[in-house]
Amino acid sequence: MIINKVCKYTLSLVCGWLLTCTLSYASEWLIYNVQGYTLTTQHQLKTFSALHVSDDKVKATYQKANQWQQLPASVTRVNGQGYVVLPGLTDAHGHVLGLGYKKQNIDLTASRSKHAALQKIKQGSIWIPRG
Repeated sequence: MIINKVCKYTLSLVCGWLLTCTLSYASEWLIYNVQGYTLTTQHQLKTFSALHVSDDKVKATYQKANQWQQLPASVTRVNGQGYVVLPGLTDAHGHVLGLGYKKQNIDLTASRSKHAALQKIKQGSIWIPRG
């Protein structure tokens, strides 16, 4: 179950990256119907459903369809089919699977006793594979 989710999100990231590569020929484009995540200048998480790019720079993000529908017809529009979009993730190897595995474990290296280790396990969520 966890592996399936990690694989799904990894596939979403790869598809999003490939999509932006194929759109690089267009000077202005909009990808809509996406699950977009970015950070504001105040380092707050912001979600969006459409991303407007002009001359290889993000021009705007939109949360509602009626906000971008008035864009000129010259803007190339692409249906993102609900994929996850992370603008600015330009590194071609995000190690998403490794990050997922790391979140499933608890680091007990600093625990000095059995009691301290058990306390850490109780505080955190741990996934124990069966089988």
